[in-house]
Amino acid sequence: MRRIFICCLLVGGIFGRTLYFGVRREPVSMDPMRQRENSSSLVAYNVFETLVGVEPGSLRIVPRLAIKWKRSRDGKTWIFYLRPGVKFQNGEPLTSREVVYSFKRLVKTSPGKHLLTLLKEVKAQGKDRVVFVLRREFSPFLYVLSVIHTSIVYPSRGKYGPWGTGPYYISLWERGRRMILKKNPYYWGKMGNIDRVVMLFSLPTETVYSFLLREKLDLTNGISLSEVEALRNSGRFYLHSSPVLSLEYLVFNPGDKWVQRAFVREALSYLWNRRWVVLSFSNYREPACRILPLFSSRCLWSYNPGRAAEIVKKNGAYGRVKLNLVYPDDPLYTKIFLPFANEAGKAGIKMKLVAVGDEDGMEKIYRSGTYSLSLCTWRWVYPDPYNLLSFLLSDRMRSSKYPGISSFSGVSSLRRTLKWALRIYSSRRRNELYREVERSIFEGKWIIPLAYLKESLFVNRKISGIEINPLGLVDLSRVYKK
Repeated sequence: MRRIFICCLLVGGIFGRTLYFGVRREPVSMDPMRQRENSSSLVAYNVFETLVGVEPGSLRIVPRLAIKWKRSRDGKTWIFYLRPGVKFQNGEPLTSREVVYSFKRLVKTSPGKHLLTLLKEVKAQGKDRVVFVLRREFSPFLYVLSVIHTSIVYPSRGKYGPWGTGPYYISLWERGRRMILKKNPYYWGKMGNIDRVVMLFSLPTETVYSFLLREKLDLTNGISLSEVEALRNSGRFYLHSSPVLSLEYLVFNPGDKWVQRAFVREALSYLWNRRWVVLSFSNYREPACRILPLFSSRCLWSYNPGRAAEIVKKNGAYGRVKLNLVYPDDPLYTKIFLPFANEAGKAGIKMKLVAVGDEDGMEKIYRSGTYSLSLCTWRWVYPDPYNLLSFLLSDRMRSSKYPGISSFSGVSSLRRTLKWALRIYSSRRRNELYREVERSIFEGKWIIPLAYLKESLFVNRKISGIEINPLGLVDLSRVYKK
């Protein structure tokens, strides 16, 4: 009898724990196909699953609901073999019928349907195989299938949204206050010791700080920079931070008479100091050494204000170059651009900073063309570099009057290189082509990479096993709480 009692104590100490998570904003929708913002995607990532996933810390495709796949020689037909024994949170088995239903629903109604414009047909082949037919070859197709919008759902809905196959399901949603996730009893994968996740929404900053110290919260993504050091100094918390596939960058206006000149763009590249990002944004940005992260840590250029001044003087333009830099009105951006403008002044370039208060104001400036440089941000939609590079090189940016580089000479040849990459299925070879395009953009000095966004969580030291995927979504399935 005593052995049984001790056994129960041990099990009780390992399983059945509750995780309290302070979430910056409340989710808008729990339908994975209607995700538009990060809070909804954060929850959906732990409730729903896709056919394939991406390994945290890399861009390697890994099996999820599909255990293997194959494609035809022309790259237009893909067959996926479903993982046996998977059940939805309502106890129903996963079959090819639900996969076909999910993708047909996606291409008809979802905001994410633009991801699958190449999809011609999806059909079942028995109960455990699904066939996708594409309109043309597209080698990053697997990466598209890793995005939360392509999650597999059951045709009938639960109280708060569709049923999924993920590690947790939504048991309660009190709008404006909290959401409770409970462990999926049918889940096929390994899990930590969390049976219940309580998400508290939009807490005031002082409440988040107080709840963390009193251990009413285990982790949060809603802490402000001013409280970071105080929490660190307590010794009870750690910062879990990971770069997100994204890019904040300065783009040049090809219509500006000065930035049309390559020597001006080159000088400005030498004037940017990555340390300003660290000083202003602390743990919420990572300085960008290059356009594409993950491939290499070697920087493509270095801070050298002396070299910048030499270039300007050599071209007889010292004191004559006048530029204006536009960016969203935010004190943190002003903090990094003020020293940039000061360094430009020392190099003989007069730079005016223009902080714009709203999107309408930015759009008005873009359409009038009255800017030299503009701050832009891009978060990757799917984790293949084609997504970012095709956006940067898109001719649609020029036609819509938004900042882009398509007007610079040499862009058309880079588009051809990207188009060729869509026929390459070797990741190594495809990435070589992507790096070739990256080098060409850098050599043309068409943009200045500034920073990568980061997903940062403050976590109680009793919590371990948190993972953040390359798109910034937090995986709670293997979390342990002491």
